[in-house]
Amino acid sequence: YKRQSTRCVKLPGFKFRRKQLTKGGFSTVHVLRGPASEKVRNPDTQMIDEVAVPEEQQAFFALKQVDLKQYESEQDKLDLIAEANLLRTLSDLKGSEMYLLRYFGHHVTVDKNGTPDKLRILIELGAGDFGTLLNQQAPLPREAIAHYFREMLEAVHFIHEANLVHADLKPANFLMVDDRIKLIDFGISKKIPKGTVHI
Repeated sequence: YKRQSTRCVKLPGFKFRRKQLTKGGFSTVHVLRGPASEKVRNPDTQMIDEVAVPEEQQAFFALKQVDLKQYESEQDKLDLIAEANLLRTLSDLKGSEMYLLRYFGHHVTVDKNGTPDKLRILIELGAGDFGTLLNQQAPLPREAIAHYFREMLEAVHFIHEANLVHADLKPANFLMVDDRIKLIDFGISKKIPKGTVHI
């Protein structure tokens, strides 16, 4: 992580150094280095500069930035913002940090016409997705398969307990974080109606 290759990014109440990680479709993911403390990152406080925070109080994060202007449908834009709100709701559930990427906040910017412009979501940084792990380490030992599959089932069970169906389970939507698997990408998730036996 080289400081000279980074640029600055601001979210309400704090400022981070960023470096582009991936780009695809209408979104970009950046690696951010900035304040680890919730108090330092409180959006209600004044702007905090990452440089002013001691090294030991900094951490790495992922910032997903979506260019909402690229979406023609207003409903698509609203769905993306709803996904960010869903992440916030899920992050409030007890134990969510075990099964889902930790959510730290999101922000929607608007253009001069008041139209949603960009969506930025600050989340936990993962080490790579499970699909990549399978390609690099296949075949996995039997013990590893059992370990990872159990964690996948626990993550899916967690969102089912929250009355949610993911609807796009695949290796790429499980992220490795400190040798633990966490479920990501709730873009097409569906709420389970009360009393539903099957879908």
